Amino acid sequence: MKHQFWRAYSIYQQNGPIDLYRAIKRFIVSGSLRDEVLNLLPKTELCLRYYIRLGHTVYPSRFTDADPFKILWIDPDEIIYDVSDSDIPIRFGKVYNGDWDQTESRFTDRTVYRTMKRHFINGESWENTDYYEQKRKQLEAGKSVRGCASVEDLPDYFARFDKLYESLREEGYKSQRTLIREAPNETIRQNLDAPIPALNEIGLCIGRDGSLLRGYRGEHRLAIAKLADVDSVAVQILVRHRGWQSIRNKIRNEESITEVSDDAQKSLGHPDIDNHL
Repeated sequence: MKHQFWRAYSIYQQNGPIDLYRAIKRFIVSGSLRDEVLNLLPKTELCLRYYIRLGHTVYPSRFTDADPFKILWIDPDEIIYDVSDSDIPIRFGKVYNGDWDQTESRFTDRTVYRTMKRHFINGESWENTDYYEQKRKQLEAGKSVRGCASVEDLPDYFARFDKLYESLREEGYKSQRTLIREAPNETIRQNLDAPIPALNEIGLCIGRDGSLLRGYRGEHRLAIAKLADVDSVAVQILVRHRGWQSIRNKIRNEESITEVSDDAQKSLGHPDIDNHL
């Protein structure tokens, strides 16, 4: 929060009260203010965990039994499809039925991935990409752009991706908890999507057949990780299809592997299945 006060003061000094008003408006509209407040609350993760556990007890068909905040390490190339534009609310611990997982929307077709590929693989400058131009026009029109208060912030915003790309290639992927230990202030400041930084991993959903679908958070990180050819990325599962949750239930309720049904046995090696048999 202290960083935001200094940022506001800097905008006022350099650009005057009108730009400061616009920056504050973006800060509120984008949801960053909410997350800043939640960052200050104690036991946020514990409260969310109890809420999901209670939800599973009362509505077992709507909430998962799984640890909602467990970190899984996944090969980024296994994440092929994207459901971030679906109609389902993407929240920790939820279980939904329906056809939301039957998507043909590939992650590599999204603007962010294509922009990253043009820059890191083809060597194009950020300024020549449609993504940069899109953000510039939004800011000039006074619209909200997360991570930027004005057009002058764009070079620093995109420079962060260059830094991340080099870091992934040299040091590999690091979880948010590791980053919090190594650089707490910067990690907290860059958390724009989760109620607390530790829950700001790449958010996946799981389809009825166990497919790993990108759902929310970490779009830039996942795109860069794919292009940097890292072995694995840290993810958290947000939403599960009811069909997949049913398979989890079958496995959990059996006492030995010999009692697990044939269709469930095919899923025993899945990263979302706890090995308790």
